[in-house]
Amino acid sequence: MGDTALAAETLAAVPPENASPRLLGDLAILYLNLARYADAAGVFRRLLATDPDHGLLAQHGLTFCMIKSQNWRGALDVALETIKLDRFDLTTNFLAYAKDRLFSRVPDAERVESDLRERLIAELREHAELHGEDEAVGRREEGIPGV
Repeated sequence: MGDTALAAETLAAVPPENASPRLLGDLAILYLNLARYADAAGVFRRLLATDPDHGLLAQHGLTFCMIKSQNWRGALDVALETIKLDRFDLTTNFLAYAKDRLFSRVPDAERVESDLRERLIAELREHAELHGEDEAVGRREEGIPGV
């Protein structure tokens, strides 16, 4: 309905045991759009703890949140760890950007961070599409109403 903060507050109130990976992804997008990077990082950590199959996505999210918090060393550490999981090149972009910020000045940092954010959100949405159907099937099997 156009109130991103209220939507984030509503999704954040869902008990952890009922928070599906898709809900966590939606909540992360809301927090990223609100520039609430510490909250988004918490969601990515929950996603990683809830379902290790979502590790790559969670690691990308954590890396971006660390970049936005200007924690260049932390971003490098997470990106380096993520290389083990990555089948895409977003990790390489996070790694290169965090390295550049740690060791030099990046003249177009705002544009680069905006591009990284857009790629992360696209990955979150693609992930939701891939896993949304699996979730709906699981809920139907569990007898959850409305699905």
